[in-house]
Amino acid sequence: MTKQEKKPANAAIDPDLLPPEDKEVYLKQLGELTLADGPIKQDLDFDKNKTSVNRIREQAIKSWGEWAEHDTFNIEMRDGSTVTYKRVSIPEMELDELEQLRIQSEGATDMDGKPLSPIQQYHMDKLWRDKQAEYYLFNTRTKKMMTPSERLNCKHAFEIKQILTSCQFRSKLEAPEGKN
Repeated sequence: MTKQEKKPANAAIDPDLLPPEDKEVYLKQLGELTLADGPIKQDLDFDKNKTSVNRIREQAIKSWGEWAEHDTFNIEMRDGSTVTYKRVSIPEMELDELEQLRIQSEGATDMDGKPLSPIQQYHMDKLWRDKQAEYYLFNTRTKKMMTPSERLNCKHAFEIKQILTSCQFRSKLEAPEGKN
């Protein structure tokens, strides 16, 4: 804060402790509130994080786009080995099945639109990821599609999820060819 700036009287936290982009959002929200409006809304703690959440979402989308450009993936396994997988094109029926699983997993609902319990949602997500691996990734060493066990033995969970999501993203956008 410069000498001319004052910490707003109704600030719940010190804005100088926030990253610059979050500080701007936070101060704007505070500027819209006055003590005459009543107690300060406690949901400001969540609102100030929207910028960070958006940044993470943008990074994920960028990563999917980068992975989607490739047909060959060298994936590090938990035992330290590296396994090469090739992306295969899938038929419409398998893409349709994956899209149904994705919608159910992300929406936490069953085929009838009923909410899934947390454990059902976990199993739905697991089934979706297992099917993505089985349909898209061909193990060049074993000459078989990726198994659920292989997927779970990938060293970096975020990496295999990004690769699988990018494969489905690419099919959905009808981008058939990548690079090795």
